[in-house]
Amino acid sequence: MPNRTGVAKALAKAVFPGMTRTRWRAIAGVSLALLLGLWVSPMSPAAMSRADAALGQGNPEVAVQRYEWIAAVNPARADREEALYRAGMVLVTDLRRPVEARSKFSEMLRRNPNHPRRAEVLEQIGSLLMAEPGRAADAADALEGSVEAAPQDVRVPGRLMLAATARAESGDREAADRVWQRLQREYPEQAQRALLARADMWLAADLPERAVSLYERVAKESQDPSELAVARLGVATCLERLGDLEGALAEFDGGLDGVPEGVVERRAEGLRARILSNGGSK
Repeated sequence: MPNRTGVAKALAKAVFPGMTRTRWRAIAGVSLALLLGLWVSPMSPAAMSRADAALGQGNPEVAVQRYEWIAAVNPARADREEALYRAGMVLVTDLRRPVEARSKFSEMLRRNPNHPRRAEVLEQIGSLLMAEPGRAADAADALEGSVEAAPQDVRVPGRLMLAATARAESGDREAADRVWQRLQREYPEQAQRALLARADMWLAADLPERAVSLYERVAKESQDPSELAVARLGVATCLERLGDLEGALAEFDGGLDGVPEGVVERRAEGLRARILSNGGSK
C-alpha cells in the first residue's frame, strides 16, 4: 500500500509545481492568522459571546465597544440588531448613560421598525425620555406606541400608567385622563388606582369639581384601606376647596382610617375655626 504522505507530496508537486516546503509553511501560517483574525473579529459567529464574556468579567465598557463593532460590521442582520439592544441595556443598567442607551434603542428600531422586541424597546425609550427635561410628550408617544405594538402583553397596564403620567407631566391632562380611563376600562383590577390617579391629577390642577366625584367613587367602591383613606381625604380636600366647609368637616369627624390622627385633628380644627368665622355658614 503506497505511503499516504508520499502520495500527498507527489500530488502537491503536480498541482503546485515549484512550491517549496518553506512556501507551504508561509501559506499555512498566513491562513491560520487569517482564520484566527476572522474568529476574533466582530464578523465572527463567536463575536456576541465574546462581548457577553466581557460584561460577565466586569468590563461593561469593553462589552459595549464589542457590541458596537458587531452592530457596525457583522454580516447577520439579526446579530447587528441584537448587538444594539444589548449595548443599550448595558448603557442603562451598568454604565448609567441613558442618552447613549436611548440612541442605541432608537437606531435598532430605525433599522427594523417591526422588530419582535419593538414594544419592549419603545417602553425603554419612553422611560428614558421621562427622565429628560421637556421630553414628557415624546415619552408618552413612545409608551403609547409600546402598548399598540403589543396590546396583549402582560406589561400593558404598567405601560399605560407610565404613558398617562407622562401625558400629565407634559401638561396635556385631558389626554392623560383618557389614558387612565382606558386602563380603568380594559383592566378592571386597576380601576381604583386609575380613578385615584385621575382625581389626584385634577386636584393638583386646582380643579376640585372634577376630582371630587372620582374620590367619592373610590370611597364607595374600594375595599383597600389605603385607597379608602386617600379617597376620603381627597373628598374632604375637594369639599373644602369648593367652599363646603361643613361637608369637609363631616368627612374628618367621621374618622379617616389610615390617615395620621394628628393630621385629621389639625385639619378638623382649622375647618371649625373657618366655619365659626363665617358665622356658621358653609
